[in-house]
Amino acid sequence: MELAEKIAAFPQETVRRDRRAVYDGLGRGIDEGLKIEALHGNRSMSTAVDGAERFAEDEVRGGEGM
Repeated sequence: MELAEKIAAFPQETVRRDRRAVYDGLGRGIDEGLKIEALHGNRSMSTAVDGAERFAEDEVRGGEGM
């Protein structure tokens, strides 16, 4: 439950894209898997940038408040 609560505290768009990248990459080689991860990661970059800016401004730490 503790791990689930920590994961749930992160922006759901990025969590869902990470999950999708895992499923899309299953059974594929490392090179193709990394490409899939990059594709999904790039699609949620604005959310990641927003979170990084908030982190830098000391608004959140470790997913708290997101």
